[in-house]
Amino acid sequence: MLQAASVQILDRTQILSKLRELELGVSELGQPLPEQGHIVEAALAAIGDAATQRRYSPRRPTCCLN
Repeated sequence: MLQAASVQILDRTQILSKLRELELGVSELGQPLPEQGHIVEAALAAIGDAATQRRYSPRRPTCCLN
């Protein structure tokens, strides 16, 4: 007979930590090093740029507007 699996209730922070560990193989990322500042700035600029550009937002279908 199978034993019942234990259930662990996690809060939001613990869930995100577990997902990060599964995705990246590390539980804590830590702060970026000073020499990585330009990488962080470039990533934030790219994310912000995509969020404000029209070509990245979904369009309404035109097939049924008539």
